[in-house]
Amino acid sequence: MSFCENIWDPDQEESIKIQGGTIEHIMRAGTVDYVKTVCFLPQSKKKQSVVILIADDHTLIQCNDGKRITSRDLREGMRIDAWISVSMTRSIPPQTRAYRIIVKSSPCGIAVTDGRVAAVDLHNNFLYTGVPGKPESQIRFVVTEDTALLDRWGSRIRLRDLRQGDRVRVEHADFMTASIPPQTNAFMIQRY
Repeated sequence: MSFCENIWDPDQEESIKIQGGTIEHIMRAGTVDYVKTVCFLPQSKKKQSVVILIADDHTLIQCNDGKRITSRDLREGMRIDAWISVSMTRSIPPQTRAYRIIVKSSPCGIAVTDGRVAAVDLHNNFLYTGVPGKPESQIRFVVTEDTALLDRWGSRIRLRDLRQGDRVRVEHADFMTASIPPQTNAFMIQRY
């Protein structure tokens, strides 16, 4: 179970602790990372709270064992505890500065999905599998520069070479966001 609570941190002004949050999305802009985090409020186990954490060079980020890492090491699906500023924007979702982030668990397992390409979004580097036009049957895969894209013989291809209806085998992180369609990072996509 995760929740947000007000705490006092002597190094900062009053802060809020996010306990057991899940990183749902990360946007990178120069030296600043915007980390969309989902947590459950203690008053309601069903009500989610979403907040964008602004992580920069002043944010202390550590693994559970105390090892320091940078915001570039954060990944979607990680479970975190975070101490954030009580000063937030009035946007939806709100944004606030992160003072400290501790990575509690990291998605390191690999899962495999076989299916047909429903759509390819070249602008956002997404590959959708499932039934075209039916998001509830689809999975959205995030394609990064580290994603291996291969044809049936194992030769490198580009995302733009994949077409709707192609059969693909996707090796991906063993976690997915709770969105519709669910989203996860693709490690390898092979057309067959």
